[in-house]
Amino acid sequence: MWKMVVLSLGAATALGAQTIRDFVLDPQQAVDLPVSREVTTVVFPGPITAVAGADMLIDRGTEAVEVEEGTPLRFHVTHAPGSNFLLVRSLQLGATARLVVIYEGSAYVTELRSVATDSVASAIFKRATTPAAVRVDGPPEPVRFSPRIGLSLLDR
Repeated sequence: MWKMVVLSLGAATALGAQTIRDFVLDPQQAVDLPVSREVTTVVFPGPITAVAGADMLIDRGTEAVEVEEGTPLRFHVTHAPGSNFLLVRSLQLGATARLVVIYEGSAYVTELRSVATDSVASAIFKRATTPAAVRVDGPPEPVRFSPRIGLSLLDR
């Protein structure tokens, strides 16, 4: 019995270290994304058109990619054309970079930051929700007017 409790606590601790965060799609605001040497999944609501970034290895995930020796790469990004996700992994500790994702004709900027701990395991981008109108059954209740309120208004 104790063995199961210890295993459950260990699994919960390991899963607690990996975070899943939701982001609202906003092309006017950059998103800070801490990543580590483990793979971070970035998910969009639909197919991604293009991915770009400097000093990054960006591959299609289908074939091996050769890189010249001595090329300074900070992040490895994998994106299969037409998919709604990409995979990001840090190659250098302490590295930062700007990853641009083109989705539905807009550019979304993600500031990648390499960290040793507390990285994001999955970043899920969602469309902003618009508040729905609420149907009211009748008019609002009228304000009760009393002599006290009338005198208060005259004093002002």
